[in-house]
Amino acid sequence: MLTRKNLFLLPILGVLLVACDRNPLDVDVSDVKLKIEYVDMRTAMHDYEGSKLMKTHEQYKREIPDIYNYFLGACMGFQENYTDSTFEASMANFRMDDGVKLFEGEIDKKFKKLKPIEEKLTDGFKHLKYHLPDAKMPSHIVFMNTLFRSSVWVTEKEVGIGLGNYLGPRSKTVQKTDPNVMYKWMREAMRKEYLERDVVENWVSTHLVEAVDLNLASDLIYYGKVMYLVKAAYPEIHDRLVLRYTKSQWNWAEKNEQAFWDYLMQNQMFYKNEEITKLNLFNAGPKTPGLPIKGSPDRLGKYLGYKIVCDYMAETEATVAQMIKTDYKKILQKYKPGEE
Repeated sequence: MLTRKNLFLLPILGVLLVACDRNPLDVDVSDVKLKIEYVDMRTAMHDYEGSKLMKTHEQYKREIPDIYNYFLGACMGFQENYTDSTFEASMANFRMDDGVKLFEGEIDKKFKKLKPIEEKLTDGFKHLKYHLPDAKMPSHIVFMNTLFRSSVWVTEKEVGIGLGNYLGPRSKTVQKTDPNVMYKWMREAMRKEYLERDVVENWVSTHLVEAVDLNLASDLIYYGKVMYLVKAAYPEIHDRLVLRYTKSQWNWAEKNEQAFWDYLMQNQMFYKNEEITKLNLFNAGPKTPGLPIKGSPDRLGKYLGYKIVCDYMAETEATVAQMIKTDYKKILQKYKPGEE
């Protein structure tokens, strides 16, 4: 029977349950001030001609020099001593190529509106700035066609996004690429849903989290911190997207988390510093090599590092800013595999 006292307690319990279920990363960023300039480089490179093209060419050299030099050199193959006349002629020839026309047409169709992406990127970096108010943030984010050279390229102040790398595995351009150069697992990973988290991961790993390359354990926690900041930027996305996993890959990792931990423990791998082991556990690929259990997704080291950092943040009252400065051993000690 409910007494007056019990009835009085029900609203309090309700408040406590809501508080316990609240995501501590789901913060209000409406008052966070952040200015990021967005540049659609593709418009200039593929639509502008003559004096308008050259004027923009000079503007990019002044305003976004690092990203623009990367585009001209690594993507377009321009030599350092190219002349303006060489640039104009080369761009004209580039536009006339049938493969480039198909490529650009697919990008235009897939990314007809860039504004929603810009808004999501700004929101993600505002979340990071909320937690890390003094951290470096990008001044420019540039949309470009890197000709599959890179998905995201980060400089000291800029971020370049190769939109072609997010066309998806069914893209005609993607399907026409040499399967001996672009493997099936690479094609499957070229999904638009990964774009914003890729930008944040690359920026965070370059500028916000310091790597401590001592052993496998320190690398696990480094990548765990990076993944946690991706989650902090986008607290509403599923953890599988934080890890760049499909649903089946995430489910496999969750089911085998304990077994993977046991494998590392039994082989005394945490305080080793073997390069081949770290490449196997952290690099992208069709799977995580070297495991006795079959069917694994790639980058299980990042997955485990993320779970360890999540455990630490759940068990302590550490802020995001405190966490990224915390010694890896202290974070590792809080991990209890198999416990909810």
